[in-house]
Amino acid sequence: MMYKIIGADQKEYGPVSAEQLRQWLAEGRANAQTPVQAAGTAGWKPLAAYPEFAALLPADALAAATPPGYDAPRELPEDIFARDYDLDIGGCLGRAWELLKGNFALVAGGVAVYFLCQIAIIGLALLCQILFSRLTHTPFVGIAGNLVNLIITGPLTGGVLYFLLKSPLTGGVLYFLLRNIRRQPTGISDVFAGFRRAFGQLLLGYVVMIILIYLAMLPGVALMVWPLLTLARQQAVAAGPIFVALLGFICLIVPAIYLSVSWTFLLPLIIDRQMKFGPAMKASRRMVGKHWWQVFGLVVVCGLINVVGFLFCGVGIFLTLPISLGAILYAYESIFSPPAAPPLNRAAARNATLLNLCATPGLGSLIAGRRAAGLGQLLLAIAGFGAVCGWLVLLAWQIYNAATRGAELRPTSWLGGAGAALFALAWIWSLFTSLSLLREARANEPGAGRPPPL
Repeated sequence: MMYKIIGADQKEYGPVSAEQLRQWLAEGRANAQTPVQAAGTAGWKPLAAYPEFAALLPADALAAATPPGYDAPRELPEDIFARDYDLDIGGCLGRAWELLKGNFALVAGGVAVYFLCQIAIIGLALLCQILFSRLTHTPFVGIAGNLVNLIITGPLTGGVLYFLLKSPLTGGVLYFLLRNIRRQPTGISDVFAGFRRAFGQLLLGYVVMIILIYLAMLPGVALMVWPLLTLARQQAVAAGPIFVALLGFICLIVPAIYLSVSWTFLLPLIIDRQMKFGPAMKASRRMVGKHWWQVFGLVVVCGLINVVGFLFCGVGIFLTLPISLGAILYAYESIFSPPAAPPLNRAAARNATLLNLCATPGLGSLIAGRRAAGLGQLLLAIAGFGAVCGWLVLLAWQIYNAATRGAELRPTSWLGGAGAALFALAWIWSLFTSLSLLREARANEPGAGRPPPL
């Protein structure tokens, strides 16, 4: 029997014999969790799942690598909550891009199906609202009529339909991407796994989350309504009511943002680990709370990426949405089941170097995992570019004034020189970081045909 494995560098090795694989196991080039594919089979399984290798593994490693069953709800072990983490936003985005690039047709196709189904759900919900609104036309007018329409055409028609379909569909696409991330056999049908897997908990979790967020926003709504009504009655602008309205807006938006970010991993925990929605909400909030701003930054970056993708003729979303969802799930994996970080390889180092020297200094460093250096280089480059742009704008304004009003030109070259110096400093700094990355990648190169050490 011949086998293929996926090494710590995420590359395939083999096919090799069972004897060779045992040797790699003894050398620390494979472990119980290493994905292995036997010849003639389609799926990847952890090495511990193969009886011919299980005898070589210690009992604790064997138990840890055995895929957990999903027949009953599972709670997270307490040691996960005791563990700290450091979320690498650039690393999550980079790994999501590699996931999409490595299996573009399947990943992009699955997410495209999810997105189109979302559009269809919204359209169907709106259609149901319109139809039921006409069917429930009431002779009551004013407040009574508005209340009837609000109660019947909202929660009881389109709203219910939307929640019934959206929550399991979102859970399904997360399950689909997680299986791709873990190199498990998957297909487009897994996008709809939420309808057969934890449907009730997905629905309850999503609805309860939305209700709690709305309840947290009520004080802000109350603070906004009163001053706006006061301004409407007075038909005049007053500083006091405007200040209260702004305060109400802050009290409305801050709790919504905080809770939404805190429950970022609610649906992944339910669909992946078959948890009840209550413990899943608690677990997500507890782990996100350790580094809330890091998760918030990831969510914001993913949102901006999707906005840019949508603005690009509307079709860019089919490229950016898999990356943003994949980045969120890689963050979920690193927080709740952190994998061993793969060593830097030459391809990644060359890509980082190309980004640093030919695109934006610091961007490649950030994606390659050099967070402190990458952020420093990126900030210097942005500051330098901004100073040069400011100098050009100022120079153009002075030239215009000199041509139209005869104004005297003032020396402004110092601003452009300072900007160019800052950008050059960022570029040189990123050059040294790139050389360091290339040296690290060469040191991590495995032996001929052998996976790198774990």
